[in-house]
Amino acid sequence: MSSTKASALKILPKKEIRTYELTILVPANLTSDELETTQTELRELLKKHKVDISEEIDWGKKYLAYTIKHNGTRYTEAQYLHWITTAAPKQLAKFEFELQHFPRVIRHLLIVADTKKEVPAEEKKAA
Repeated sequence: MSSTKASALKILPKKEIRTYELTILVPANLTSDELETTQTELRELLKKHKVDISEEIDWGKKYLAYTIKHNGTRYTEAQYLHWITTAAPKQLAKFEFELQHFPRVIRHLLIVADTKKEVPAEEKKAA
């Protein structure tokens, strides 16, 4: 392994908490009660794995770019749920494994959130 590759690896401290963005697609044909039940079950799953939700955004129903087949059903639209979460990376691996087998989740995407750094006003003026 060359020295440039070794320097590119980043080892996280054991107890580092990171911010993540979690986008979940659930069937668009769920009733409002079924949707609320699904959201409650997902919150409990997050809580079980010690993942905190800092923000919940309902993006609503959207048409999918392509048909997704899930549990024998074809979906052309879905209800999008977008959550900002914080957790230790180790906890998220276990959570994501269970989320893959959650019956009402068509697809999900979990990414590390961008930590936007505030630029001081003096630097904005100079630029």
